[in-house]
Amino acid sequence: MPWSNTGSLLGPQGSPGPAGAAGAAGAAGPQGPSGPQGTPGTAGAAGATGPAGPAGTAGAPGATGPAGPQGAAGTGINLKGSVATYSALPTTNRQQGDAYLVADEGDTLYSWDATGNVWVNAGAIQGPAGPTGPAGTAGAQGPAGAAGAQGPAGTAGAAGIQGPAGAAGTTGAAGSRGTGGLWAPGRHRPTFPARSTGTCTSIRSRGPSTS
Repeated sequence: MPWSNTGSLLGPQGSPGPAGAAGAAGAAGPQGPSGPQGTPGTAGAAGATGPAGPAGTAGAPGATGPAGPQGAAGTGINLKGSVATYSALPTTNRQQGDAYLVADEGDTLYSWDATGNVWVNAGAIQGPAGPTGPAGTAGAQGPAGAAGAQGPAGTAGAAGIQGPAGAAGTTGAAGSRGTGGLWAPGRHRPTFPARSTGTCTSIRSRGPSTS
């Protein structure tokens, strides 16, 4: 008896089920090979200038250069004298190199330039001030001057303090005996003892006696 085809036993595909939970992360794999070089980016803006660095040590001196060519011979001067002002410089009979000092310009030297037909200011010929010399010896004393006029009187000074009391003087001599005195009326008339000489002492009075 032959086999008969009864068709597929597989039913139609069902709808997808819900997603399952994420599994645990697996171990890192080995590093892959380097990628190709990327294209260079655009240049950034220039940064601010940094602070100056410390000065470096001085380098070794360089070798001496070759000597320069010989210069032309200079023009000498012939100092003829001095004049008071520039306008007093000679205007005739001038030779190349003739020179004069001009006093009112601090003894400035002017030299005659025959090529330019002009007096050239060659500067002051006075050098810098020298050191101070030693002090000279003292001169003789001059004669005394005439006496000056008397000055005005000064103001009175303050009173001084009281001085100590002086010592007591000696007793003076006894005075001469006086004459009888006068007593006013109503006054008590004193009595005095008689002197040892026996002479009676009397008192005069004006007016009636009260004793």
